[in-house]
Amino acid sequence: MDKTSDHEFEMTFFESVLKRSPDYTDVIEILGGLYTKHGRISDGLKMDRKLVRYLPDNATAHYNLACSLALSKRQTDALK
Repeated sequence: MDKTSDHEFEMTFFESVLKRSPDYTDVIEILGGLYTKHGRISDGLKMDRKLVRYLPDNATAHYNLACSLALSKRQTDALK
């Protein structure tokens, strides 16, 4: 299996877990990181927003959201 297949397998696996358990925050965080790492910035941003909704007091979730916003060229929103 090549590297592309590995990360596609990972994303597909975690997406299937999330479909069965849409509030599984560990999986939301993992998917956000995978999407962003592999250039799917808007999908990563969606996961980060979702994670902040579920975990509003989690500093790491807010940090990841800010990073995704910055990568989406939304620096003002990222700073908020």
